[in-house]
Amino acid sequence: MKSKRLPTQDYIGPQIKTLSILIEKKMNAQLVANGINLTGTQISILAFLYDHQKTVTQKEIELKFKISHPTVRGIIWRLVALNLVETTTSDQDRRQILLILSTQGQKFMKENLKIIQDPAKKMESRLRDNIREPEYEIFQQVLHQMINNLQ
Repeated sequence: MKSKRLPTQDYIGPQIKTLSILIEKKMNAQLVANGINLTGTQISILAFLYDHQKTVTQKEIELKFKISHPTVRGIIWRLVALNLVETTTSDQDRRQILLILSTQGQKFMKENLKIIQDPAKKMESRLRDNIREPEYEIFQQVLHQMINNLQ
């Protein structure tokens, strides 16, 4: 008897995962090519801290980027080791880890903002190649709804 196989290539989850991996690999390669030895996730967290220009909790990072506590902790430890981020604990709740860009982190972001943003803009443009604006808008709506469905 012939076994039934699931048509997993038609499932949206694996396709989105593949797209995510491809984007991450290409973006990380662009960072390295520009002399930045950080991952896209590390850069995203630095950019988040840079944009906020204030102390942010580790929990806010976990929620914003939808990544686990241990993963965020590891990323933060690496950024602290590179002297790009400083951590303290909250006076109100000693369990809360507070994050802020160090002086070196501020300088890094100012000096590399264009190098970081340009590949991201190019990637966004490349992703939209051969997709008409109405199709893109529908895709965005569907993607947002899928994310909301899982939250």
